[in-house]
Amino acid sequence: MDDLSALTRGLASKDATEREEAAQALAELREVRAAPYLVRALGDDSEQVRMWGAYGLGMLRRAEYSGALRKALLEDTSPLVGVWAAFGLLSLGEKSEAATLLSYLDDESLDVRNNAADAILSLPSPEAVRSTLERRLGSSEMRKRAWAAGVLQRLGHPRALEVWREALRSEEARLDAAVVATHLEDTSALRELLKLLLALPDQELERLAPEAGDLPLAELLSAPLGGAGLPKLLELAESDQELRGELLLLLGRGVAIEPELLVEVEAILSDRDSSELGVEVARLLERQPAGDRPAQFARIAASLPDAVVPAVKALGPKVRDELFRRLSSPSGEEAFLFAPAIDLLGEAGFSDSLGATPAAPREDQLATDPGADVTEVMEAGAEPRGEEEPAANEELIALAERRVAGEALSEAEEQKLDAFLAEIGASAEDFLAEVRGEDAQEPTAEKAARRALCIGATLLRLMLEEAVAAGDLNKDKASQQAKALWSWLTREGLDQDLSGVERELLQMDAGGWSEDDRMDVSWASESLAMLQWAIGLSKAPPIDKPSAADELVGALPLLEEPHAFIERAELRPIEELEAHREAWELWSFRTQQEMNARQASDGAEGELHLGELIAELEKEGFDRKAAERKGKAALAAEALRFASKKGAQKLAERGLLPKPLEGDFPFRGKPVSKLDDETLSEASGLAVERQRALVWLTAGGDWDQVGLEEG
Repeated sequence: MDDLSALTRGLASKDATEREEAAQALAELREVRAAPYLVRALGDDSEQVRMWGAYGLGMLRRAEYSGALRKALLEDTSPLVGVWAAFGLLSLGEKSEAATLLSYLDDESLDVRNNAADAILSLPSPEAVRSTLERRLGSSEMRKRAWAAGVLQRLGHPRALEVWREALRSEEARLDAAVVATHLEDTSALRELLKLLLALPDQELERLAPEAGDLPLAELLSAPLGGAGLPKLLELAESDQELRGELLLLLGRGVAIEPELLVEVEAILSDRDSSELGVEVARLLERQPAGDRPAQFARIAASLPDAVVPAVKALGPKVRDELFRRLSSPSGEEAFLFAPAIDLLGEAGFSDSLGATPAAPREDQLATDPGADVTEVMEAGAEPRGEEEPAANEELIALAERRVAGEALSEAEEQKLDAFLAEIGASAEDFLAEVRGEDAQEPTAEKAARRALCIGATLLRLMLEEAVAAGDLNKDKASQQAKALWSWLTREGLDQDLSGVERELLQMDAGGWSEDDRMDVSWASESLAMLQWAIGLSKAPPIDKPSAADELVGALPLLEEPHAFIERAELRPIEELEAHREAWELWSFRTQQEMNARQASDGAEGELHLGELIAELEKEGFDRKAAERKGKAALAAEALRFASKKGAQKLAERGLLPKPLEGDFPFRGKPVSKLDDETLSEASGLAVERQRALVWLTAGGDWDQVGLEEG
């Protein structure tokens, strides 16, 4: 968005995120006409908006705005604003601010230190700070040396890289050296960082860094590898076998590596001949400790499935036999990890060598498990589903038959049938199957592809509605596009696959959606992400990152001929879909329990069966007396969290969850119990919508109703 009038409207928005985006875009225009609005941004309530205001004015290097920058430096309490205000003044020749700018390299915030380094390297001339930075290379504080070295390396200092390497090896300054690596522009430094990432033990890599928002050290160390130097590193990997081995090991690590980095690494390695890559995987595994091989093999197999069979064939007999033995008898946490690799090997004809491996238990089987008592208690108090369903008459059966046959129904007929199907929670096809005494069919690859197209079309319409609501698109033009979308759906026969809610929304006049409609549909991107993964169109979405609707919609042939797309779709094995369904059902349940716990903390017990719950939890080690001393509300909250954490522990042992964090479900480097309310709500929304798609894929049903009772 580079239109100045649109950006200035964004700067006046009530939404802080919109104001921040507008301020950033204004700053990056680097145009004098944006300056008055950047000055206005300096007075915003949001720290990020003010920072972009200072950054933008500093980059303009116009003397008439030095007063605004000086005022921001003296009066604004935000160090981020101070960094860029000092930068602007120093760029204008006020050399006295060199010490001010350098002082931010010592700020307690890692983000501020990183911004200060960026600002120093953006100066038109670094001579005002060079001598001070060179003195810092000899500081007794390793962290100061790390930042000085990172900046001086770019300025051509002969000893800077050596000092930076020393800082990287230091536990005290390791994180700072990794973050400043993004400024080095040196491929050898990235190799050093990669080697460190592979050498550090899991316990160290999983340690949370409070100065970086409690993110795991693994994510912070790997993030610089995904920066500007990554293309060069990947280019080197094409001819450097040792580097390819290091990248393969990176895929095999079971820690929180930056997801975007792993995607790039997978892409470059996937381009290699699968036979050659398989040999490299085999040789790599043979050099690893025997106990590490199964997990490494399973993770590499998940990323590079084409290399699995060649790798197994290239392994020495003893190593292969031991690997198969370990894969065939996993411990609790390993079962979930090993399952995809075992499936691949089974499809390739290695089933006899692997032996019979038990499937991971479904959540509905846990009630019969002697160790599942905590899970049962967690689910106590859920309201039973109604057993009575509305009776179907001949008219409804006839309407369902006409819909399935592709015949057009009148608006009144559509409403009557949709209302009935919503009541019974079934699609027209499943309803007819039940009437005829047939088993309801689980979705096929074709149905999944058509469902993905329907959701994609609804999200495309959402984009029109948002543009109308924002004033960026007039209703006449939006109406034309909405009609073209509906015509395409009916022309291709996809209107018969729409849910009742989708059909109603897509037939509304342009601009007719309410704010709630737009919010509800926006979550559909998470369902679409799971459907696209299920038909092989994309990787499974990360647990803690929302899906980008524009990217998902862009991958679909909307408004184009869709039949080739539908025919190419291949549904993943039902066992794999079931495993993911279980995982997301558990995520949904855990977030709901945390919301219940917080309501209990506020004194709202709702439907909790507190006495029964606590009596059972005391058998599991819950300290009732300690919790009671905090009050009744705290007792309820503590009981719910204890139950959820015990459940997480037991389910992780069965391989149904990733490794817990502080005994709890992990989300963005924090346990669920420590998420703020907004992030918890987001985690719950992700889980409910992804679960909905997986329930539909494994059990079928009416899209508007399916999965809601589980969520």
